[in-house]
Amino acid sequence: MKKYLRWVNCTLQMCKGQRLDQFRICFDLNKFAQREIDKWLEFAFSRKVQILELDLNKGGECTRDFDYCYAFPARLLGIGDSSYSFSFKPHPNNHQILPLVKQNFKSLKLLLLKSINVTGEVLEFFLRNCPFLETLVVHGSGTLLNLEVVERELLLKNVPMLVEVDILGTPSTHLLDDISSRLSCILSQLEVLTLQDSGSLFDLSHEDLEHYNFPELTKLKKFVLTTFRSTYKGEDQSLLGCTSIIRAAPQLKEFVLHVSIML
Repeated sequence: MKKYLRWVNCTLQMCKGQRLDQFRICFDLNKFAQREIDKWLEFAFSRKVQILELDLNKGGECTRDFDYCYAFPARLLGIGDSSYSFSFKPHPNNHQILPLVKQNFKSLKLLLLKSINVTGEVLEFFLRNCPFLETLVVHGSGTLLNLEVVERELLLKNVPMLVEVDILGTPSTHLLDDISSRLSCILSQLEVLTLQDSGSLFDLSHEDLEHYNFPELTKLKKFVLTTFRSTYKGEDQSLLGCTSIIRAAPQLKEFVLHVSIML
């Protein structure tokens, strides 16, 4: 790990003064590399990076234990603990971490964070301050307990370039209810829609479908549905629930269906 850290530091030294469109770290790093990764993020953000990928999965594949995950430094965004947010934090070799709250984050288009502890407050910051954000991926975070997006007008107003959405339904909610009530304002701009349903789509009848009135998905080209069918409910089950979305997408070119059987 130390060899890799030195290599990245040396590489960044050679890139001083250059614009940075993409910054990608894919290596087996944990919280013990916190200080070094903090410096790398400051470097990337100060150069108005467009694509930022931090894949710190254990061995490159497995999600790391939350207690050992690198924590995204909220102080770089000027949020969180005020004792860090507005003060210099010295590093070895006289490097100083500065709060980047006044930096321009509008260039960010893709943000991928794997095996990184990130808070809802940090994600809310990016959603509110990155109007060109197209893709946001968070995987294996042990600190993402609450994420508040006030209404869905925030997505339409601040992320007009959003073209791909992956939605996970929970057993306590109906997936189509979530889509029609919370995501209707962005459906018309989507090109790829992926739904992971807990099985609620199997319970819909023709009468139920009349309740949903989706806006026309004029740009949707790919629709991926992963759902679960319970055998204890008998054979009288269908996937009528997905037809509302298919009918609303005149440009649909690809429909992928994955059905898992729950015994």
